[in-house]
Amino acid sequence: MYTLLTTPSIFRSVRRIVEPAVEPVSVAEAKEHLRLLPEQADDDAYIGALISACRYAAEEFTSRTFTATRWQAKFSNWNTCTCRGVEMPYPPLLYDDEHSVMITYEEDDGSISYVNDEDLRVDPDELPGRVRLLRGISGYCCDGNATIKWWGGTVDPLGVPMPVKAAIMRMVAQLYGSRGDDPSVILREDLAVRQMLGSVSWNGRC
Repeated sequence: MYTLLTTPSIFRSVRRIVEPAVEPVSVAEAKEHLRLLPEQADDDAYIGALISACRYAAEEFTSRTFTATRWQAKFSNWNTCTCRGVEMPYPPLLYDDEHSVMITYEEDDGSISYVNDEDLRVDPDELPGRVRLLRGISGYCCDGNATIKWWGGTVDPLGVPMPVKAAIMRMVAQLYGSRGDDPSVILREDLAVRQMLGSVSWNGRC
């Protein structure tokens, strides 16, 4: 789970709502690492599932996002007076014409309203990225009646740090060979994997 950085966390129930369309490691890359020939395709779906499981475990271990993933969180007590904005969990923040930040909230009558884009300031260049809310929300209090959706990670897998790719391939190889363990066991017992992921960790874990 997201580790507090510099300000009291306003987020709760942070969860993925759109899984990445592209993994940090392709099936072809994993098969090459496993020394499987391209035509040995019987286990391709299984290898793909292992990659996804290992990516997920690595993201939870590091509190980072590796490839474009849509996140959602409930929030309360957003401080609209700060010039620095609010740090977004699971960096880096992905923000462009195709990857937006959206804030919705519940009005007193139960209807859902949206914060206009012009009332948001999004800075994806910092790490972590920040979102600043420029106006108050009608009917807003500390009951967590507002929701923010954003994207994290990178569109291009080539932008994923090499230690992450190496750690995922090492985990996939161990899982493929044992057909029994799970990524959490490897993260707990494999010092090399922990060191590789620790080198890019956002929460201080290693």
